[in-house]
Amino acid sequence: MIEWKNLAATYDYENYLETSSNQISFSRGSNTFIAFNRDEHSSFTASLPSSMEEGTYCNIMGDFSQTFTQSYQDLEKEEDCEEEVSVDKDGFINASLSPFSVLAIHSNSKLS
Repeated sequence: MIEWKNLAATYDYENYLETSSNQISFSRGSNTFIAFNRDEHSSFTASLPSSMEEGTYCNIMGDFSQTFTQSYQDLEKEEDCEEEVSVDKDGFINASLSPFSVLAIHSNSKLS
């Protein structure tokens, strides 16, 4: 998450979406995107707007242990990523977050 924070630091919030006080998502520039589901009973399923470039990214919050031990700039294979996230040509992410989960991607977590 430190890399995410560093890439987001100088950008304003964009594409802010709040479906409830416990389910939000936003971009910070075209380098970062994050979605939170703090609802303990419901999944957060939506087509989420982002400013990210089209492609496949690794959810850096998909495996907490990997988040702390591996730089996503060093990913060599898609198999190294526990959860892939697709961004379409219009910048939308079709996401389904289980209760109490986070989806976070950044430009350096792009796989293809």
